[in-house]
Amino acid sequence: MEAVGIIAEYNPFHNGHLHHLREAKKQSGAEAAVCVMSGNFTQRGEAALLDKWQRAELAVRCGLDLVIELPLVFALRSAQDFARGGVRLLSQLPAVKSLAFGTEHADLQLLHKISAAAQATSTQLLLQENLKLGQPYAAALAHAIERQCGVSENILREPNTILSVEYLNAIKIFQSPLSPLPIERLISHYADSKSPRHWPVPKRSAMKWLPSCPIVPCWQVPCRRRSMKRYAILSGRLRPNIWRQLCWQNSGK
Repeated sequence: MEAVGIIAEYNPFHNGHLHHLREAKKQSGAEAAVCVMSGNFTQRGEAALLDKWQRAELAVRCGLDLVIELPLVFALRSAQDFARGGVRLLSQLPAVKSLAFGTEHADLQLLHKISAAAQATSTQLLLQENLKLGQPYAAALAHAIERQCGVSENILREPNTILSVEYLNAIKIFQSPLSPLPIERLISHYADSKSPRHWPVPKRSAMKWLPSCPIVPCWQVPCRRRSMKRYAILSGRLRPNIWRQLCWQNSGK
């Protein structure tokens, strides 16, 4: 069995996540999908809208096969550490062959160019200088990369672009066998403030407009596979031997 990996917060699981999950399975050709998900607190230090058990269960109902918790030490830190923690966890699962991530710019060649520039010594020196000036990590990195490789800062300011670059960096640093699979985000942006009329709905606007949103939340969609059980790894489908196939394939255990 081959699986595609996803790193997410699912706070809450919305139609954009459903689109991403379906495209990840479709484009990778994987039979299963595994998600590394943050726990009860998000990257910005906020308490999640629903607890980790509920969010994991909803994700499984909508198509995930296995949900593993991202340790708090990674979940609450910068995009760099968030990505490194998720990549290292997925890399330990032999069945996971690829990492699918949503991004505003799905041009893998461009992302690799930005990733290479981000790891250059000169860029890292500029990054440290910007951080000392009090700039947030994402802005400091964007300024440094723009000066090094000429990529527009507007592209680098997109939160999912920065995270995508950090995924590529982590894959290189840890020599991970994961193949990157960028999936373009559609229609809405992360922090759009206008009430959404079409899906997918971005995370922050999904939370803001949840009470009045005309879109049916994914967890209200009827699902045939409702047999689930909570494990230390949060949640997963009770499919025959799925734990062994996803977690211990070719490991001799």
